[in-house]
Amino acid sequence: MSDAITKIVNIIAEYAYTNGYPKWAAAIFIIILSVFLATVTRFIIDRYISRLTKLTQTEIDDEILDAVKAPIYYLILLVGFLIAINYIQIPYYDYFVIIVSIILIIIAAQVISKTIEIVLTEFSMRMSSKEVSDDERRSTIDIEAIPFIIRITKLSIFIIAFLIITKILFNIDINSIVVGLGLFSIGIGFAAKDTFANLFAGFFILLDRPFVRGERIEIQNYVGDVIDIGLRTTKIKTLTDKVVIVPNALMVSDIVVNYVLPRKKVQLREIYGVAYGSDIDKVMEVLLEAADECDYIYKKPKPEVYFVKFNDYSLDFELRIWLKDYHENKGRGA
Repeated sequence: MSDAITKIVNIIAEYAYTNGYPKWAAAIFIIILSVFLATVTRFIIDRYISRLTKLTQTEIDDEILDAVKAPIYYLILLVGFLIAINYIQIPYYDYFVIIVSIILIIIAAQVISKTIEIVLTEFSMRMSSKEVSDDERRSTIDIEAIPFIIRITKLSIFIIAFLIITKILFNIDINSIVVGLGLFSIGIGFAAKDTFANLFAGFFILLDRPFVRGERIEIQNYVGDVIDIGLRTTKIKTLTDKVVIVPNALMVSDIVVNYVLPRKKVQLREIYGVAYGSDIDKVMEVLLEAADECDYIYKKPKPEVYFVKFNDYSLDFELRIWLKDYHENKGRGA
């Protein structure tokens, strides 16, 4: 960037010297010109380019344009400022170059991270609005993983920006910084191993997808619907309308029963006790009639009733039915 600025300064210096303009006047003219160019550029973006993006069916280009509009404006101003102070040769010019370079790096990191966030968010919204089968949903990247990927990507971008800024300020070899950060990370990892275990477990849950939000699962005698899969914990809403918060490390290491897989259809087995002396045929008939009247029960395979046990005070019968959707099951499931 400094070579390009030097060439521009030489052109301006030659023109100013030929026409007898003082340096300070030329510097002011450069700043005014940069403000003018920045304003015109922003006007063109608002007036014409934004109209073109509005003609498209997606809003992603509009959001990206909004994200880069302000940085382009300030980029032109900063370049004009550098050319002006280089032309009049003010003291400590190199320090100004460093400051402006740092600002440009921060702006670039912000623009890149924002653009990636916009693209991935749009992808997530399209995936969530698309109706797919269970197999298709599990063969692609789960939309629950998108926020995690966005955070990791943005963090990586700003770490790279930090390393570049550190090299500019202190002229330190980036490799040594990376090694130092690695050793520091190892120390932090030992101090917060449980936290990192939950973070990595959350990442593997989002990628492997043993369950997704909205599915009914059972873990350690807790049965409920998954309402959130976070970086550290998974939240389960139980059948008694309570929210159980489970560390992701436990979700990965323990046995989890998913009542949705391989399909939403689920078998329900219920025990009903009747008094001794009851008409067994009549009991079985009543249970089957009650099952037939329910819309959420499959007629094929047919509901079945079996006598299972002589209890102390009752004769126990088991009713076996197939529910069309696991959400109709107010009990445990199979």
